[in-house]
Amino acid sequence: MMFRLIYILALMVLIIMIWAGCNSNYDGEIVDSYTELENGWQEYASGNYGSAILAFEGALNGEAPTDIIADSYNGLGWTYLGISQNIDVNSANIDNAISKFHKAIEKDQANTDAMVGHAVALLLRRSTSEDYHEAIKLVDSALNGDSSHIYRHDYKSKADLHAFKSQCYCYLGEIDKAKIEVDLALSMEYDNKTAISIKKLIY
Repeated sequence: MMFRLIYILALMVLIIMIWAGCNSNYDGEIVDSYTELENGWQEYASGNYGSAILAFEGALNGEAPTDIIADSYNGLGWTYLGISQNIDVNSANIDNAISKFHKAIEKDQANTDAMVGHAVALLLRRSTSEDYHEAIKLVDSALNGDSSHIYRHDYKSKADLHAFKSQCYCYLGEIDKAKIEVDLALSMEYDNKTAISIKKLIY
């Protein structure tokens, strides 16, 4: 009886140790992914796009939480956009950016920063009129979403985003809608440079 009790206790201790070890490893992977994500954004901000890609890719390894995975894809999207705008608008990089932003939104449908990035990439691609329509939809979704995460990059205000929509409508040849958006942007921010430039072209 005593032997059986000791055996059961030893077995329980072993199970607890194994569980603790696995849990510790999982926590370690989360910390590593978070660190890689932070490193990725730091490298991106410094314009070190090659290092940023490596860091964001590193954050995707392991069992990272969904928000880290989503923001890693978002980071990759912005980095590929950065490469294109820093050197030359390269269609392969734009397509890569679109793919990464799509994955970010797929993982986290509340990632408004990825929505804006996706819209920018579509505007840069200018493949078909559908790109402009989709870009406008994405910006509208971002404007109706979590505003605390929209303005992490090139677009710093609602006025910027309405000016962006005005650009899309200009490319579509829908000048009346472009005027509505540019006027709305200037009513929010009278000195918005993008909106002022667009107004000079369409009025």
